[in-house]
This record gives sequence, structure tokens and C-alpha cells, in this order.
Amino acid sequence: MEKILIASDGSAPAEKAAKTGIALAAKTGAHVTFVHVITIKAPHPLSSQHVDALKQKKAETVFETLEAKAQTQDVKYDTLVLAARNPADAILEEAKNYDLLVVGHRGVGGLEKMVLGSVSEKLVNRAPSSVLVVK
Repeated sequence: MEKILIASDGSAPAEKAAKTGIALAAKTGAHVTFVHVITIKAPHPLSSQHVDALKQKKAETVFETLEAKAQTQDVKYDTLVLAARNPADAILEEAKNYDLLVVGHRGVGGLEKMVLGSVSEKLVNRAPSSVLVVK
């Protein structure tokens, strides 16, 4: 395993998944990419300047803790912030380039499913690579 994609929405389950993914990367020597997707609502398209500002703010808040954890375990990493109408589709497109996708069992969505969140469920069913769902 060379490349691990860790999806984070800033929720506690996503942070737990990231911790697991980082530990796995530390053991295998894999490179980690932390990805966060800014959801763009359909009727209100954002200007590219607004999206860039949102990306920068999210990069600072969502990735701050994850980067510190990766650094303490000497894991090589980078970060990626995407803007899309559908977070799962954006993550699936990016996951094509990775050996493993790591996600939390549910995120910050308003309605929680009983077992998996809607994004996690879609990733498990459609990902081109292996998926590790952390509960």
C-alpha cells in the first residue's frame, strides 16, 4: 500500500477514522492525503473567489488537528480541499488514484442513518479501491 486517502468533514467519526488511517500509514510507510469537500448548494452558485476563500478557511480548521497527528507519527501527507455539489462523488473521483480510502461511519449531516451515513454508504458501494470505515 502506497497511497491512502483520508476523507474528513471535521466530525468526531472522521477524526477517529483519520487517526486510524494515520496509524496504518505509519506502519506501512504509505503517503496520506487528507481530503475535505465543501458542499455547494445548487441554486446558489459561488464565485471562484468565494470558493477559494472557503477552501482556505476549511484547510485551516479541518486539517489542523490531522496534520499534527500525522507529524507526530512521521507520516508524509498532503491536503486537498474540493468544492462540489455532491461530496461522495467528489471523493469517489479522487479515490481512483489511491490504494485505500479511509472514512468515518457517519459525518456532520443533519439526518443520520442507522449504520452508515449517506456519504459513507455511497463510498463503500462505489469506490474503485478498498474502503476502511471506522466506527
